[in-house]
Amino acid sequence: MSSVLESLRRETLSGWGNFPGESCQARWAETRSDARAAVLDPMRTPLIARGLGRAYGDSSINGRGSVLKLTH
Repeated sequence: MSSVLESLRRETLSGWGNFPGESCQARWAETRSDARAAVLDPMRTPLIARGLGRAYGDSSINGRGSVLKLTH
């Protein structure tokens, strides 16, 4: 199992129309265990899950916390 903490990096994320863009801490979850570990991490910042990022205006971006990316 890979560590979701090891996959943490700063990335600019946006929705389908590339607006708004927000610099976020991004993590990747390759397995259910990775996702569970990210959610249960006691040291994590506020976290939101992100799929393909194809939403208009309400995409999963979190400039004050972390984004859990569920796709590669």
